[in-house]
Amino acid sequence: MNVIYLFNIFILICLFLITGIWCYIICIWLRSIEKSPKLIEEGNKQLHDHPKVSIILPAKNEQNHIKKCIQSILDQDYPNYELILINDASEDKTLDIMKQFSEKENKVKVIDLDYKPEGWVGKNWACYKGYLQSGGEILLFTDADTYHKTDTLSLSILYFFKHKLDTLNVLPKTIGATFLSKLILPLYTLHQHTFCSPVYTNDPNSKRKNAYFLGTYYLLRRDAYEKIGTHKAVRQEFNEDIFIGEKLRNLGFKVHTIRGELNLYTETIRSSNYIFNQISRVIIPYYRTNKLIALRLTIFLFAIEFSPPFLLLYSIISYLYHGNLFPEMISLILSLTSVAIMVIVSSLQMKYGLYQNPLYGLGAPIGAGVYSFAYLVALLKAILRAKVAWREAA
Repeated sequence: MNVIYLFNIFILICLFLITGIWCYIICIWLRSIEKSPKLIEEGNKQLHDHPKVSIILPAKNEQNHIKKCIQSILDQDYPNYELILINDASEDKTLDIMKQFSEKENKVKVIDLDYKPEGWVGKNWACYKGYLQSGGEILLFTDADTYHKTDTLSLSILYFFKHKLDTLNVLPKTIGATFLSKLILPLYTLHQHTFCSPVYTNDPNSKRKNAYFLGTYYLLRRDAYEKIGTHKAVRQEFNEDIFIGEKLRNLGFKVHTIRGELNLYTETIRSSNYIFNQISRVIIPYYRTNKLIALRLTIFLFAIEFSPPFLLLYSIISYLYHGNLFPEMISLILSLTSVAIMVIVSSLQMKYGLYQNPLYGLGAPIGAGVYSFAYLVALLKAILRAKVAWREAA
């Protein structure tokens, strides 16, 4: 056997594994889309009680988004809430916009922070200061680039008490601001309906430890928040939402995740720089605490997302050169299948998971390349001990 033949056998084995993983992904995606609860399904029911909700909204350099976000919150049809705005040392007009609302609305409080204590990272200090000024039985943490339909809070509270929850995490519709971000978007959000599906999060008997918890919009009981140690307990974590979710589950609190794409949306993916920064916020802390997890995640994404288009190109060239049924022809079929499934899943995620144009799924090979490359960059930054920021200037 020559070296080329053995190498092609190796490529064939890799393609069997990659194609098998994509087949598994599309199966669990379909189950998640069908079984995951939706916030809109609560729309025909009525609230019998209206406990006070403290909405805590930290913002840093969000002058382009904060006004629309605040207005959407003030338009809520829920009657009993306060809105606590925290300006986290912004360098733009974020604070001025906040003050404009507080001067007109009694339910709006503004906290202006010009420093962060040593040992606190990200938005944790801002969230903690907001909590100290709050008086609600229920706390709602949300982001400055989120926009809320009028009945979002009412439906969330209804679901919260109907299921006797300690925490409710509402998944938003994520919107890409640029063409490239729209190509990355379906793969960026795919884990919401695959390995971290609400189906697993909401099942107390699930053996999965990586149930999803997204910090864009989550409600929790005040006593539960205090028992996990508040944001003070995660003050050194950039991806604090993941750790808050883990703490809540580990202490036995009832946590649910629900789809809210028709009620809530966010412009998190504003540019390629934001994508690289957000992925760095995940990988760098993971690398510092568990290098194996960071390495394994990066290698996995490269294997299933970055490699299929290149293996397809190699298989085409190899088949045209050798013309053999085995292994070249089989490799070509498998590589075509893996790329096709990637495109199909991305298109379906855009249409049924994010309610957006499914044609962007056709660019999945490009989006997958950029997305997995961002993980590699983040891993290199972690190895080089680079710093990561919460927010870049808007």
